[in-house]
Amino acid sequence: MGCHVANERVVTESCRQIILEEEKVKAEPMEAKIKREDATKLEASHAYSKFVAIGKSIDNISARDSKSILKFLLPKLAPNEKISDYNTGPKAVTRLNKFAIDSDNKITWEAEMK
Repeated sequence: MGCHVANERVVTESCRQIILEEEKVKAEPMEAKIKREDATKLEASHAYSKFVAIGKSIDNISARDSKSILKFLLPKLAPNEKISDYNTGPKAVTRLNKFAIDSDNKITWEAEMK
């Protein structure tokens, strides 16, 4: 049975806090997505450096490295394809080779990695 009295500054500040909290909740998924993309890019970069170290021989690249490179490149070079279609090393290597065939034997995926 009490009466609460709030001045304009208190009401304005509480509204501002509510808006800030809503923006923070919206920003969290975006930050997580950016972190995942950065991790994917870093992993692909390491895989590409291993690829260059072994003499750019696509046949000698490990399954994990080929999948890392493909996971990074697929959204850029073939956005309609899913990474789950290339879940094994040989499939990933085949797709990397197909990038070269699709572009008249110019290995464009290497240029994207640089």
